[in-house]
Amino acid sequence: MPVTVAVDATGADLGPAEVARGVARAAQGGIHVLLFGPAAELNQALAEAPASGNVEVVDAPVSIAKEPDPARAVRQHPHASIVQAVRAVKEGRAQAFVAAGATGAALAAGMSELGRADGVRRPAIAAQIPLPGKAVTLLDMGANVSVRPEHLEQFAFMGRAFSQVVV
Repeated sequence: MPVTVAVDATGADLGPAEVARGVARAAQGGIHVLLFGPAAELNQALAEAPASGNVEVVDAPVSIAKEPDPARAVRQHPHASIVQAVRAVKEGRAQAFVAAGATGAALAAGMSELGRADGVRRPAIAAQIPLPGKAVTLLDMGANVSVRPEHLEQFAFMGRAFSQVVV
């Protein structure tokens, strides 16, 4: 069964069109993508790049990528592209979510739409960094501005569990 990835095209340094061109390349490899952002701009970029029928554009022109308070922005803008993309995962229309920036907004949208696991006080964004012969997991990839010692301890436990299951 093919995987569907919900992608928020807003928030990228080079704009939504650049994300759309990257999505087109992924779609050529068989990935199905729900692409959230300004439809006119995304469709124009997709028309310029050979994309298969694996890309579905969802018009979501509202971006909260540059908002200073991401949690408030998520509450005030439930139709923002990043919120709609996370909601696609919650509703089962996608199995993964990718954001082209705005880690704070991604974390806030995730907490708002998906919640958090029991006992987790502060979630963290994780990334796998491939190295020769192994991969390293980095946690708290910029979404948390300030953390307390108990959050760092929790990040360590979550990172270890993630590495054991995913790597």
